Formats: sequence, structure tokens, C-alpha cells
Amino acid sequence: MAGKASASAGAGSGWRSWFIYIVLGVLVIAFSLLNRQFFTLNNFKVIAGQTAMVSIIAFGMTFVITAAQIDLSVGSIVGLVGITSTLALQWGLGLVGASLVGILTGTLIGLINGVITAKARIPAFLVTLGMLGIARASR
Repeated sequence: MAGKASASAGAGSGWRSWFIYIVLGVLVIAFSLLNRQFFTLNNFKVIAGQTAMVSIIAFGMTFVITAAQIDLSVGSIVGLVGITSTLALQWGLGLVGASLVGILTGTLIGLINGVITAKARIPAFLVTLGMLGIARASR
């Protein structure tokens, strides 16, 4: 009996895995018909530029979520990374130096979160909630 329930659930879920792509395709076609400027290379460059940071964060969060964890501090850490990068620019480190300072800041905070979660066995929810407060307070 349990085998039938799981088989029927798998059979009906085939279209569901494609549903979001179908909706996206319909929206692209609709917007392209409504506005001639929508389906242009320049527009897609603008969209890519506006979604780059969120896409990078979402890529990183994918690993956290697949590990059945949650990171509540990601927004505050992004703000802190922005501030440290800006300070590095003001100190005359240049674009590459400021980028490295930002990457190192985010990496160090992520490492601290990971070590506390893994070694001290404190739930990621609590660790990242605490880091959210620390990162927000240091801005």
C-alpha cells in the first residue's frame, strides 16, 4: 500500500518540476510582446547586473540549506563586507585590495560561524543569530 502512494506521488510530480520554467517562459514571451525593448541584450545585461549579488548569496546559501542548516546572519554580513570594502578603498588599497578585504571579511565570519556550529555543537540558528547581532553592531 505504501508503495502505491509513493509511486503515484512521483508520477504526478513530473510537471511540477518544470512548472516554474514554463511560467518563466510564458512571462518572457508576454513581456517581449508588450515591450520591444524587453528581449534585448542590453536589458538582459541590466537584469544580470541587478541580480548578481543576490545570485551569489543564493548560491552560497544553497550549501547551507542542503546541510539542513540556516544562516540568519547573511544580510548583516553582506552589510559589514560592504563597509569593510569601502573603508579599504578609502585607505587607498584600490579595487583589488578592497575586494580581497571584503572577501576575507566574509570568509572569516563564515569560518567562525562554521567552527562554532561544528565544534561546539551549537545549532546554526543560534550561532548565526548571535553573529547577526555582532555584524550589525559593528556597522
